[in-house]
Amino acid sequence: MEIIIDILVFAFSIMMAFYTLFVILCYVWMVYSAYGEMEKYKKANDYIDYNLLLSSPLVPGISVIAPAYNEELNINYNVKSLLSLYYNRYEVIVVNDGSKDRTMQNLIDEFDLVKVNFYQQNKLKTQEIRGIYRSKNHLYFRLTVVDKENGGKADALNAGINVAKFELTATIDVDCILDNNVLLKLARPFLTQGKDVIAVGGAVKVANSSTIFNGRILDVKLPKSLLAKLQVLEYVRAFSIGRLSWSSINSLILVSGALGVFNKQVLIKSGAYQTDTVGEDIELIVRMRKFKQMQSESSKVVYVPEPLCWTEVPEDVNILIGQRNRWTRGAIDTLLRHKDLLLNRKFGALGLFAMPYWYIMEWFSFIIQFIGFFATLLLIIGGLINIQLLTYVALSSLLFYWILSIIALLLEENSYSRNPIDGSVFKLWLLIFVEPFIYHPINVYAAIRGNIDYFKGNKSWGNMSRKGLQ
Repeated sequence: MEIIIDILVFAFSIMMAFYTLFVILCYVWMVYSAYGEMEKYKKANDYIDYNLLLSSPLVPGISVIAPAYNEELNINYNVKSLLSLYYNRYEVIVVNDGSKDRTMQNLIDEFDLVKVNFYQQNKLKTQEIRGIYRSKNHLYFRLTVVDKENGGKADALNAGINVAKFELTATIDVDCILDNNVLLKLARPFLTQGKDVIAVGGAVKVANSSTIFNGRILDVKLPKSLLAKLQVLEYVRAFSIGRLSWSSINSLILVSGALGVFNKQVLIKSGAYQTDTVGEDIELIVRMRKFKQMQSESSKVVYVPEPLCWTEVPEDVNILIGQRNRWTRGAIDTLLRHKDLLLNRKFGALGLFAMPYWYIMEWFSFIIQFIGFFATLLLIIGGLINIQLLTYVALSSLLFYWILSIIALLLEENSYSRNPIDGSVFKLWLLIFVEPFIYHPINVYAAIRGNIDYFKGNKSWGNMSRKGLQ
């Protein structure tokens, strides 16, 4: 019996050692690739005169679609933000997805809306449209509002695509605040990198506690909430390292649902947004890339490493857990729907590197960490593990985690950062050292709950109530 236990302990130790080594090697490569990609982007973009693009008749038209559900706190500010973007060929389509609050009424009152007869360009199936509205005020000539029965975010986006008239489709979360030049910067890859570009995304930043006026960020501030501050660190790592590194080998499979621009023709031909998943953003990109490959055509998904979008993040731990639970369920659903991509050489780096990474690091890692923690605890109680060796391993892993976060912040500072100028960003550096003990366990718990809920068949969106950006 003792021999069996020794074999199991040895096997467990080897498994954890290989997993730890794999994680470290992945992140070392990602940091190296992200730095190279950032330098490449800066050299190509630092001297661009976006005023020339603004005045050019060659820029593609963009239909900006913003689904809204119970957004009465922010809706007017956000629509004004969308209507004041710097771009000469765009429209704004706000889709009220059956809100139960005053979202629709606030839009009608603020923008002087009236119901109109409107031709729908495309024929994607959606929930019933109650009405399409335009403004009587010429100042809002770009605005169209679609009022429909509730069908979820994906259904609302499809309803917006049905009335969109331009060749590019931008989808955003209506609670986001956008940089004035966002459309210019996201449209540029479609002009410079050829017809292979099917989607472009940009960096998303945390707006909690920042000063906002007329839909614009006036003064960037560090959030007052500890939970929001920790999410700032998480967003920095995800965008400064994660998105950049995968974009460098054309294997990016996630454009944030908060901000993305798509080739509308490819978007529609590949099936548009699927209404039976809560991970519509990642599932769409995987399906679009898969569709292009099945047509024997190449595809590019480009990441623009500039702070173009600002969003309100949860400050309540239960809402945060619900959000991460949904993200986990969405990722699992996408990986299983498109499992034929895994290790499939036909799809190049996408199948050989990106998909295995998502399986191991974005799905299995939290399960491995959860099981590893309790298995290690049992081994300690049973006296079957070397405490000194375990301590060295734990401290080494912690040190690597800290170094990774520090590098992410340095990359952020060396790019197009719009961090607070009052010195409060120093608090982020201090939070690096406590984050693994406070924030990481929350994410592990949310991921485990997400796994359980997914296999129980839970497809709910969850509660994502907001305080509102002031």
